[in-house]
Amino acid sequence: MAGARRWQQIMMALRVAVQRCRAVLQSDWRALRQTDFAQLDVAKTGLWPPELRRAALVLAFLLSFAAGFAVLLGPQGEERQQAQAREQQLLDRYARLAFQAAHLATYREQMQQLGGDLEKLLQQLPSDAEVPALLEEITRLANGSGLAVESLSLQDEREATFYTELPIALQVVGGFHDFGHFMAGLASLPRIVTLHDFTLRSDDNGTLTLSIAALTYRHQAAPQVQP
Repeated sequence: MAGARRWQQIMMALRVAVQRCRAVLQSDWRALRQTDFAQLDVAKTGLWPPELRRAALVLAFLLSFAAGFAVLLGPQGEERQQAQAREQQLLDRYARLAFQAAHLATYREQMQQLGGDLEKLLQQLPSDAEVPALLEEITRLANGSGLAVESLSLQDEREATFYTELPIALQVVGGFHDFGHFMAGLASLPRIVTLHDFTLRSDDNGTLTLSIAALTYRHQAAPQVQP
């Protein structure tokens, strides 16, 4: 962007200079045609006619401007433009680093907070030794809600990226309100248990059977590096 603006400024200055030079030359053209250039002494430019001195200055200006323009368009000009682009990239990078440095303390505090939250969640995931106790807790919760447990079993584990899913197949028999009390109790367990597929059926006697596909999770510990 800076290079484009500078280029526009140069072109605008060139147009203004050309217009002024044209005006000067047009006003002095008749006098220049009547000048005897053979009698002019280059060493005594101060004695030249005013219109000739102005024309010489205009010519010198145009030559210097053309030389500078050639530099801008030549290899040095390209190098200068590349250097300016590189400078802008470095300034942008410096601005990003300065912003990150100014907020570094906040980032660290947020990372510590996230680490603490993650640790609390991991503590809610049962270990291998705690899974049987979790199943017993589910059975006690069902019985305490007035339900009879027809079946409760672990299914095949499913590996995820950072954890292992432990599916639980559960069937309980009882009343409709007892089911609601039981599921509210599952949500309040200290270990994470999520409820997914529900199937409710009634037999000829009006007995309700609720089938639940539940999931609990086990954290995958990082593998230990052998010394």
